[in-house]
Amino acid sequence: MGYVRVFELSQHDMRVAGASELKGVCVTSVDVAKGSHFLGAAYANGKILVWNTDTNEVARIITGIHTNVVMSIRFVRGEKLWMLSSDVDGKLYLTSLSHSLMGLACASSLLLKDHIVFCTAPLELYGKPISQNGVAAIGGTNGVIIVALAPKVRILCELKRNEGIKKAVPYIGWGKGVLPAGGESESVILAVAWDKVVQLIELEDIEKGTFTFKGHCVEDKEIQGVWWVAESVLLVLNAAGELKVLHSGRFGEGEYKGGDVAVSYTHLRAHETSLHLVCRLLLEKKKKKKKTKKKKKKKNKKKKKKK
Repeated sequence: MGYVRVFELSQHDMRVAGASELKGVCVTSVDVAKGSHFLGAAYANGKILVWNTDTNEVARIITGIHTNVVMSIRFVRGEKLWMLSSDVDGKLYLTSLSHSLMGLACASSLLLKDHIVFCTAPLELYGKPISQNGVAAIGGTNGVIIVALAPKVRILCELKRNEGIKKAVPYIGWGKGVLPAGGESESVILAVAWDKVVQLIELEDIEKGTFTFKGHCVEDKEIQGVWWVAESVLLVLNAAGELKVLHSGRFGEGEYKGGDVAVSYTHLRAHETSLHLVCRLLLEKKKKKKKTKKKKKKKNKKKKKKK
């Protein structure tokens, strides 16, 4: 307890990240800063460890910010590297990270208070930031706030949870693809899940914060995770431990107003990745085509015999 196991897949190596002063303290959240060599780990005592994966050493232990359990940490990239961290007291802090002669320099400020944040999602597509202003979505039980961290911190827009949707832990993710109304969107799309409902929100202008609800679907069980795995393809995890693959173009149109919307999906089998799934679906299509061809041949033979 108190340590994070880091697996280096290219070298088939496993390392342990941690500090002696945090031994025995529960790790509550972990994130990796893409495009850099930092790993962050949050702890139940309010401390945050920043680990250098290149040197395999502690870069910094951030203290004096949170006084209670840290629920979530996420790195945000833009013109600089930031970190968003939230705790059970409803406080969300913004920390900027930069190199200095003394090591890793950190400057923290209170971004929100009295706002329980369960998740944050930096505006990134395929691991690359879309805006240099460090745009991120911040999810709570009552709504999602989209903020820009530079040149100064400002709220771009606020998406409130529809009253018809049960109050629940949100799950959010950025992506791109086909919308239910037809045609591929040139703008980024935010997928937001509360309870059994997934909604698609198109962010038409990042800087102005203009958005439109474009689609929604309802699952039969509570959703516990949503991710974009490719353009127009979302992976949804429900409370029964089932993984389903949804196509954004097959959602119901517009904002959720109540009722059920049937969406075609595919189950992801145990130990199967999204790449394996695509291959399996292509093979299944080929098998179906072969079966239909055989049936047609049999019908043609029967017709010839009758003649």
